[in-house]
Amino acid sequence: MGFDDLVRKRILIVEDDADLVEILTLMLAEYDYIVATNGRKAVQLYETYKPFWF
Repeated sequence: MGFDDLVRKRILIVEDDADLVEILTLMLAEYDYIVATNGRKAVQLYETYKPFWF
């Protein structure tokens, strides 16, 4: 078991189109993710949860 197996990555999805959010969440089902529907909420969630950054 490697380090990546121990650390579950969290992804912040920032999108206001509900259909795209649904597609993205299906594609990213193996990850922990949080969704923001606007920039202000995205900043708040980023500061709170510190999602994975590429």
